[in-house]
Amino acid sequence: MNKIAPVWFIAHGWQMTMNTIRKYTSKGRETAPETLYHVSPVSNRASIARSGIEPLFSKGRLAACWYVSRDRLEWAIAHCSARHKVDVSKLDVYALKTAKMKRIRANKHQGIFNSPCRAVPYARVSALASIESDDHDNE
Repeated sequence: MNKIAPVWFIAHGWQMTMNTIRKYTSKGRETAPETLYHVSPVSNRASIARSGIEPLFSKGRLAACWYVSRDRLEWAIAHCSARHKVDVSKLDVYALKTAKMKRIRANKHQGIFNSPCRAVPYARVSALASIESDDHDNE
């Protein structure tokens, strides 16, 4: 292969490795669904009602608010229950419209999203009620 070919491949987004050539792609990040859900302990209810879901209160490595799609809601409830050491009955699920949210980023796990910006939910329901509604949807 001549010396110009590798430059052309790199300039056009192709990578040459040994004898294989593959196209560079974005990480295939999914787009956020119309509605996302945030799970939080009931003890945070007053704060969320007053100022929305605020990334300043994040206890993780990344100062961001975490959201899930409807498919990952049961996992999020179990995760939040274990992480905050509270019973599922003491968790709230907040629904948010993605059209009103800023800087939503997809996580490496499908159905999990985060945002470094404050968001205001439009609905709240207990975690138990959301699990029961999922059970009825599957029947």
